[in-house]
Amino acid sequence: EVTAVAREIQDLRLSLEALERELWNRPVAAPAVRKAVTAINRKDGFESWVETLPFPLASVFWRYHAAGSEEHKVTHLLNAFEATTQFLGTLMASAFHSDAAFFRGHLHEWFEVGKDNPHSLARSSFGEWVVRCQRLAKTTRQMLSDKTQRDLVLGLYRADVDKVEGIVQKEIYQVMESVGRYRNDWKGHTGIVSLQEHERRLALLQDEVARLRGFLGGIFEDWWLIRPGLSSYTRGVHHYAVEKLVGSRQIFKQATVETRDVMDSTELYCYDVVTERPLQLLHFVRMLAVPGAEKVACFFYNRIEKEGIRWVSYHFE
Repeated sequence: EVTAVAREIQDLRLSLEALERELWNRPVAAPAVRKAVTAINRKDGFESWVETLPFPLASVFWRYHAAGSEEHKVTHLLNAFEATTQFLGTLMASAFHSDAAFFRGHLHEWFEVGKDNPHSLARSSFGEWVVRCQRLAKTTRQMLSDKTQRDLVLGLYRADVDKVEGIVQKEIYQVMESVGRYRNDWKGHTGIVSLQEHERRLALLQDEVARLRGFLGGIFEDWWLIRPGLSSYTRGVHHYAVEKLVGSRQIFKQATVETRDVMDSTELYCYDVVTERPLQLLHFVRMLAVPGAEKVACFFYNRIEKEGIRWVSYHFE
């Protein structure tokens, strides 16, 4: 009971901190913030946070939130952490890859090659992505702290400093390390798992979700995952109609964004509303047609096989 109450307090604190940021960043939103503060509770706070996340993450966290049993909630939460790690790793790798020469010069710092190397990109596991994220985040932090490289790294990310600093916090990947240890311990337990054990595991993962939410906060509220469509060009500025791949719902909102950069309609981008710049994502995360169905789902790169690339989805059966 004490743990549950403490977790609820943490959720409320995170929600209030997000509203405080909104109030000071947009004073005109004061009436809406007041209404949100009045109505706030744990359920609304978590659901509101999920709806700010990129669809590849929000869809998995929503499956956890909607699941009825502790066992299923644990499964979906483990998937959510794995998806989040790979998405953040993809985002950081994409930033460095946006400068081909820089990427080639530093590739050995983040990724390793070799048939028997556990950190080779030939395979993609939770633990491997945690290591890659730690390396990519460390390089980013080092560049941010160096006055001669600060502008370069912000240019690579196409984002403002608050967002870049936000996703490279050491604490985020400490959370992922903790979840990875839980996952490995539980996978090694091949016997029947009791309801009490499922409840214990769920409580541990929910604590890590609260920590992750505290570190990420509302970082993706104005850093959208988008898929560009038709565009027009006026006085050096491209005006794109885009799909905002944000939140847990698969009917995506339409929006118009402006940028001086050219975007490919077959690619996914993280678009920073502040800098008005899109970052093209590498193909470790993709929106693909579902074989045998007239639907599109999010897939994460898993590994290279003789037959081709193996993809996995955490939200679509």
